[in-house]
Amino acid sequence: MKPELKKELSELYLQGSSLRKLSSKYNIPKTTIYYNLSKDGFVRRHSIIRGLKSKNEFILGTFIGLWAGDGSKFLDTHGGYTIKIHLNKNDKILIEFINFLYTNMFQKKTILSDDGSTTNKASVKIYSKFVYNFIDEYIYHNRNKTYSVKLKPRKMYSKKFLKGFLLGLILSDGYLKKDFVFTSVSKGLTRDIVYILKDFRFEVKKSIVKNRDWMPVNLVRIGRKEVPRLNKLLDSILKLTGFEKSFMSVKYSEV
Repeated sequence: MKPELKKELSELYLQGSSLRKLSSKYNIPKTTIYYNLSKDGFVRRHSIIRGLKSKNEFILGTFIGLWAGDGSKFLDTHGGYTIKIHLNKNDKILIEFINFLYTNMFQKKTILSDDGSTTNKASVKIYSKFVYNFIDEYIYHNRNKTYSVKLKPRKMYSKKFLKGFLLGLILSDGYLKKDFVFTSVSKGLTRDIVYILKDFRFEVKKSIVKNRDWMPVNLVRIGRKEVPRLNKLLDSILKLTGFEKSFMSVKYSEV
């Protein structure tokens, strides 16, 4: 079987198409498709997500925060439900962490996609109708996700969820070394992180950078003296997810 055809079949199978449907669509015997997919491990690891496997709110909030900052979702050319978190292909520990989140939440492994042959752009992706719709239980966004993304108004988010959400946002759109800066063009997402930081008693400073060619960029900062406390908080949240790494190692691959 040609590699291009095998790749197409495996992606459709991981999206939920049955061997019978693929056999009928491509006029290929079901046994032939099974042999080729099982040889590469696709059949053994395939599972359609039908529900949330973990109720750890630190994990849930972190996943939602990461997706709010650097995620996308869409129907691909085959009508498959595709979810991505975009990153740098050299972010090995972050990639490991995202796979850890998916495995714990949905018991499903991710696929690492090379999004640029001449760049380091990549994405961790998963095919799932359930996850596609699950994100919308927490996140509001319109067609222009970058400018509109924010938490959905709800009566109450738990402290555990908000801690995870904070971790996810800073892993995606934050800078934290000697200083802390969070940047976003979404007013709603900026309000969310300001609320969370203030709720955890950080002194927050907001500013806006205007550019003639781009939407205004919102900047959120805290005082330099409070940076160690934020770093310590993020380390504790990571530990509560069950992932035994520090924030700096996940964010910057620093040991």
